[in-house]
Amino acid sequence: MKANKVPFHHVQPPGYTPYFVRAAGLAGERSAYDFNSMTLPDMIDGGIVFAGSADTVRGQIERFYERVGGFGHLLLMGQAGFLEHEETVRGIETFASDVKPKLAGLSTADAGASRG
Repeated sequence: MKANKVPFHHVQPPGYTPYFVRAAGLAGERSAYDFNSMTLPDMIDGGIVFAGSADTVRGQIERFYERVGGFGHLLLMGQAGFLEHEETVRGIETFASDVKPKLAGLSTADAGASRG
């Protein structure tokens, strides 16, 4: 996360964020998603990163699901930074075998009902 050297104006191109957010960023104001100043626990708490054991990751995804009111599709990036191929494959396989099956009961209707 901290290795991304892309300038702000390329990370947030026009049309992806409201004009006032872009203007604040270009004026040097810190974004709530300034990954360079966030710790890993901050990113996990914010739902930006899911990390840990299979049960820990499952819990993080369930909390994120409740927070955002459910989702139709969850797109995950299983490789980042300097992970080697074998580490990446092991992580994706662990997610598929130990995390995803335990998330099978989540549905958008369930999230809306729990938010009241």
